[in-house]
Amino acid sequence: MARKYNDMNLGAEDIKQLMNNSKNKEEFRRYQAVYLRVSQQMPAPAIADITGFSLSHIYKIHSQCLKEGISSLSNRSKGGRYRSYLSLEEETAMLCEIEDKAASGGVLEVSKVRKLFEEKADREVALYTVYRLLHRHGWRKIAPRPYHPKQKADAVETFKKTGPIWWRAQD
Repeated sequence: MARKYNDMNLGAEDIKQLMNNSKNKEEFRRYQAVYLRVSQQMPAPAIADITGFSLSHIYKIHSQCLKEGISSLSNRSKGGRYRSYLSLEEETAMLCEIEDKAASGGVLEVSKVRKLFEEKADREVALYTVYRLLHRHGWRKIAPRPYHPKQKADAVETFKKTGPIWWRAQD
């Protein structure tokens, strides 16, 4: 025998208000699944057809609503750093140790950052992990513009003013 939603003391108007105040379509549909059950006494297969959820998801929504209340259907973030080696604060503290050398114009080698990161994390990490760490904290590679070691300074200045010689020959 199916449970009755009258045991939860949910009013159809209360659920309708939550539907109107929902932040997105998914949240609205979850509230709608409960609303149709409370107000219309619809069976779960009919609610699944209307809302577009699968039948098992409708059962899950109804069960969750009975156990935890209607407020459990509001949006919760799904994201997070579940597989991180260090917290963001620990990463920031580690990069602060290196920052003085990098700010003074010294060459920062990623292999040294990787070694320090592995010491903090107590495990080996891929090189790409260190590059993602640096990118996440806004670090970027700054390299000087390449030049030929035997170039003539006066020829460079002339080129800046006049442009390439072949360009003038075509005029």
